[in-house]
Order: sequence, then structure tokens, then C-alpha cells
Amino acid sequence: METKRVEWVDVCKGLAILAIFIGHIGPQDIITTFVFRYHVPLFFFLSGFFFSRRKVLTAKDYIIKCIKGTLVPYMFFCAINIVVEIVVNNGDVSKIPAFLTQGLFGVRDHIDFAVQLWFLTCLFSIQIIYYILNRILKKSILIVIITFTMTIMSAFFLKMPFNTTMFLNIDSAIYYTFFYCIGDLIYPKLESLSMSKTDDKTKKIIKMFGIITLIVTFYIYCKFSVLDEAIRRHSDISSIAFINTTVAQIITLFITFILIAANIIVAFSLSKSTYLADMGKNTIILCGFERVSMIIVFQVLGFMGIQLKTGQVIYKILIAVLKAAVIQKLFFKLFNNNIPWATGRSVKQLN
Repeated sequence: METKRVEWVDVCKGLAILAIFIGHIGPQDIITTFVFRYHVPLFFFLSGFFFSRRKVLTAKDYIIKCIKGTLVPYMFFCAINIVVEIVVNNGDVSKIPAFLTQGLFGVRDHIDFAVQLWFLTCLFSIQIIYYILNRILKKSILIVIITFTMTIMSAFFLKMPFNTTMFLNIDSAIYYTFFYCIGDLIYPKLESLSMSKTDDKTKKIIKMFGIITLIVTFYIYCKFSVLDEAIRRHSDISSIAFINTTVAQIITLFITFILIAANIIVAFSLSKSTYLADMGKNTIILCGFERVSMIIVFQVLGFMGIQLKTGQVIYKILIAVLKAAVIQKLFFKLFNNNIPWATGRSVKQLN
């Protein structure tokens, strides 16, 4: 099925991938902690937008589509990054067996040659879990309750989202499916939200909500360490550990959805940005070549004698933009024109 691209969604994906690039540049500081609060949930939230177009497929067709869209790109970019890792290490092939094992399992923080690729295996697991839930449960409210419960339970029993150990990140998928679910359910409302089709009163309400959300987001950014401490303090209200975990997760989810809302507002405002839209249309390519671009950027800067202070926010943003620019110039046209299957798409999906 050929689908028309939605400009603001592509822009939002562009914002998300740049946030991920920023988050992967050390050392850890306020902006790293800030983007880590929302960039992965935002991607899963956005991925849920178009589930409704797939849920009518048979189980066989749905699984095949998911494999083509996530696992095929994952395997392709695993191979690319393993080759790059060997080249960077002067042809040392001794780690190939370990790399192949890591790639086979696809576990978060256990893919040494390209840690960012875990997202694709996790997305595949989320897609399968959510499809099964939609087949078993017919009411949306039940699916929301179940996926929310999955998030809370996985946080308590599996120490999610940062203690992943399961094949294809199934444990992370249990935690993140809630974001995919909310994305699926809220997208029709967002799609119909057009400023040109609303009366003046509604426009004012929307603008006011947007302004308040952005102000709150700025406050969260400035006071992130204070908020984290508040979460820890107020989630220690009971002698029962499960209650404490539940309270902490509810507060965390609330903050995360505020940050997601802020990104959507910015995406609506920048919906005509061809740069961000181009980034958003090619997130898999950007994800696959992130480590390669990091190597190129720092090698070129080093050769030119330029030293960037990565501990400062502006420099992290600059490096993230440079990484994206390298991938854009070297790989976007190459992949889109010649091997779109490696990014999970067919030729007709590129327009």
C-alpha cells in the first residue's frame, strides 16, 4: 500500500534522531540526561502512528512486513558496522565470533560494534506484541491498561528500561509498548488537528497549550537534576517497593509525555523544514551509520586541528548536526536510489 508522507511527522522524527545523536556524545551532562528522558520513547511513540494501516493484515503478512521494515535493515547495518569495526582495528578479526553472537541476539548495550542498532530489534518485538494484543483485545481501553501495566511490571520485576538481557530486547519491548500504543491511538486526533480547520477560539486554546508546554519543557531542562531528586524522594513513600516503583514510573511517564508533546508542537511549527523532514525520512540510514559518522567527524576535525569541547551543549549540537550532514551527503541518495530495501522501504515509499 502506497502511503503519503506527513510533513510534521517526518520533522518530528528528524528532531528525535538529532536528540539521539546528541545523547550519544559524551561526556554525560544536563543535555544528555534531558534527551535520554524522551528520545527513545518519542521514536516508539511515532512508530505507533501508522499501525492502523497494518493491523488489517494477516499474521503472516504482518510479520513479513515487520521483518522487511526492521530486521532486514538491522542485519544489513550489523554487517556494515562489523566491517567498519574490523577496519578501524587494523584488520583484527578475532572479535568477529563475538560480534556475530551479539548481532544475533540484538540486546541493548550488548552490541559493541553499533550499540544504537538495538532500537530496530526492540521495535520488531514491540510490533509483534502490539499486533497480538490487538488480535486478542478488541477494546482500545483494555490495550492501554494492559500496556501501561506492562510498563509498571517490567520496571519493577525486570528493572526496565536500562537492564535489558532478553533476545531481541523483548524485556525492553514490554516496557516501551505503551508508548507505541499511545502513538497508535492518538495519531488520528493529531492528524485531524489542522489550524486552518479550527475556529479562532480553538486556535487560541491550542496556542496557549503549546506555549505552556514549551515553558514547562524549558523548566524541566533547567531543573532536571532537581526533578530527578524529587522523583526519588516522592517515590519512597511506602515500605512496599512495588508502590514506590509505580509512583516513580507514573511521574517519569508524565514528564516524558510532556517532552513528547513539546517535540510535536515544535514539529508542527517547523513542518516546512525540508532539512528536518529529510532527516526524518531517513532515520534508519542515520541510525545505521551513526558510529561511522562519529569516526569520520572526529578524524576530520582532528586532521584540521580543531578541538571541540564536547562537554558544552552548543558543541554537542554542532557535532550531532555534523554527523547527520556526513551521513546525508554520503549515503542518503546512494541507499534511496539503489538499495532502498536495506532501509526497509520499497522505491515507491520514498516519495
